[in-house]
Amino acid sequence: MKFTMLENPSTNPYNSTQMFTTPLTQRQREVLDFIRKYIKTHGYSPTLREIARELGIKTPRGVKTHIKALQKKGYLTFTPYKARSISLLSGEKIPLIGLSATGAPISSEEYEFEEFTIDEKLIGKGKHFIVKVTGESMLLRGIEDGDLVVIKENPESIKPGDVVLVKINGEITLKTLIQKTDTLIVLKPENPDYPPIKATNLDQVEILGKAVLVLKRL
Repeated sequence: MKFTMLENPSTNPYNSTQMFTTPLTQRQREVLDFIRKYIKTHGYSPTLREIARELGIKTPRGVKTHIKALQKKGYLTFTPYKARSISLLSGEKIPLIGLSATGAPISSEEYEFEEFTIDEKLIGKGKHFIVKVTGESMLLRGIEDGDLVVIKENPESIKPGDVVLVKINGEITLKTLIQKTDTLIVLKPENPDYPPIKATNLDQVEILGKAVLVLKRL
């Protein structure tokens, strides 16, 4: 995967790319969670035998397979043949909670079915979640159908020009914020084929957060 930092519309979003950690299998997540808990409790990492015993894995070799996969995906480092050599890489665990339309708004029913770890240096401090987008109305901001977008929840710094995730009358959409007053919110698609969205004080409107990162599969 590659990532795109969201800047202003005049910035080419494809100038900065980098590998991004891929999602975990259920067993890999169990191994990683146990390692995290063990290090938090003891101050050092568990051995392969301790992981195998705790999780019911038949042999340390089986554990090593999962450790190597976690290392490849960017969650930890590991030195073979050295005791207690597992080190976790810093990052925030972020849930992928559902779908968000970049065209017409869609249902806001949320469901969590995957989890990612992203370095805090890329997204800043705070609480985040990821949405998978549908539609092509945000193409000029580098957001395409099927992309994953990291949303920072309710940042105080939201301003006109930011890409925001908004709930309007129970439906969710991802658009550029153009205007926000006590009585009016104007949202702009970044595709001339789509009309702007205007919500008044008669609508139920909630800005859920600001888009800070776009994840793309190569």
